[in-house]
Parts: sequence; C-alpha cells; structure tokens
Amino acid sequence: NLINKICQNLTIYLTIHTVSFILVHLFVFKKIFMKKLAISLVLSVFLTQTIFSSDEGLLDISMNQNEFDAFKERVGKALANFHLKAEKFPQKRKNTRNLSWIKTTHENLSNLLSEDDNKIIEKEFTFQEDNVDDNLAQGIIHADLFIDNVLFDGDKVSGMIDLYYACTDKYIYDIAIALNDWCIDDMGEIDIGKMKTFIKGYDSLRKLEGDEVEALPTYLRLDAFRFWLSRLYDFHNIRQGENITIKDPNHFKNILIKRQSFKAL
Repeated sequence: NLINKICQNLTIYLTIHTVSFILVHLFVFKKIFMKKLAISLVLSVFLTQTIFSSDEGLLDISMNQNEFDAFKERVGKALANFHLKAEKFPQKRKNTRNLSWIKTTHENLSNLLSEDDNKIIEKEFTFQEDNVDDNLAQGIIHADLFIDNVLFDGDKVSGMIDLYYACTDKYIYDIAIALNDWCIDDMGEIDIGKMKTFIKGYDSLRKLEGDEVEALPTYLRLDAFRFWLSRLYDFHNIRQGENITIKDPNHFKNILIKRQSFKAL
C-alpha cells in the first residue's frame, strides 16, 4: 500500500543520505571517527534486516495514553530481541560516553557550572566508579532508546532508529536508558507499574539475571548522569546552524537526583 511504499522509499533515502554523510566526512575527520560512523551504519542495516521486516510502517500518533502505555511491554520485548539478534554482529565498539568521557566533559565545563552542580557531579562520579560492575552481561546495546527513537506499525514495534551511539556495553544499562524515558511520570519519578510492564516484555525473550536486577538502580543513575552531562555540554557549546534544538539539562539532573533515592524493583 501507499504507506509501505513511502516507508520503503524513506529507508532508501536515509541510507543514501547516511552513506553520503560518511563519504563527505572522510575528508574532514580522523579515521577513528569514521570507523564509529561506519559501524553505526553497518549495525543499522544488520539489525533492520534481522529484526524488522521491510513492509512495516510508522507510529500511529493518534493513540491515547492508555493505548501508548500498552506498548511498553512490546518495546521491552523488542529491546531483548535487539540484544539477542545483535549477538551475531561481529563488530565491537567502546562506549564513547563512558565514565572517562563524563570525567573529561565535567573538567571542561566545571568553571561554567554552579558550585552545587559541581558537587553533585563529583559525588555521583565517585559513586559510579565504586559501583559499576564490569562482570554484568553485555553485548551490543542501542544506548539511546528514547520514545522518539522507536517506530510502530499498528500494535507492533516496526523499527528502532538513531544508532549513532550503539556500542558494546551492559544490557542493563540499555534497559535503564529506556526506563528513564518510557516509564516515568510528569515529575521524573519511575512509574513502578510501567517499569514492571516493560521488564515483563524484556524477560519474555531474555530473562534478566539476578545481578542485573540488583544493579538496575546504579544504572538508572548512570543513564541520568550521562545524559545530564551530555545536555550540559550541548547547552554550553551551541552549534551554529538551522534546526538546532538544545534540550534542557535540568531534566536529567532532576532524574539523577530522584534515582539517587531509588533502591530496587
């Protein structure tokens, strides 16, 4: 039908656009940056072919809140499917937004931040250094699975987009990133019911291990910490050009503070 044709043509256009973007930047950026872009493109194509069929379409934006909430279980299941299918992907890539990046970014921004913000960042960095567990299950993760990066066709998840930050890291970190966007209320608090629904969907394909469940509060904090620093960097380093949207850093500062008191499922 017409919708399917439009979606297929859009996919082709985006692929051509991405390839062109990479070729142009070959003459501008270092090889390590090019490798990151190239792996993102290859991973996008690989996962699209192994997880989602080409005849699926876009989100029905007319759904009400209750209908939208029902999709959380399907998104959790889709994320588990992503993790399992990506095990076949041969490439590995370091998380470029890890604790080392957070530390460097804070050092570059500290003189622009308030005393209170610097104290929060320093305290959280120490906590994360002491609590992040390198023995947790890991593999390829999406690393940016916000609501606006998931596509739907009717009642089905039809795609995940924006794989620029996809990397090799803990699965529970990827889940935490999604939970902090999909399963919160208007105040930024975790909605326990929605979170359990999301995890139920995930568990239906890949059941979380006990140590992953125990580590979830830490990674909910790490996600908020990472995106707070990312948004602070963008806020203080505004790029020139059209359609540049600067998101409010305080959104994730608020979430981080709330997660510091979140203990368990």
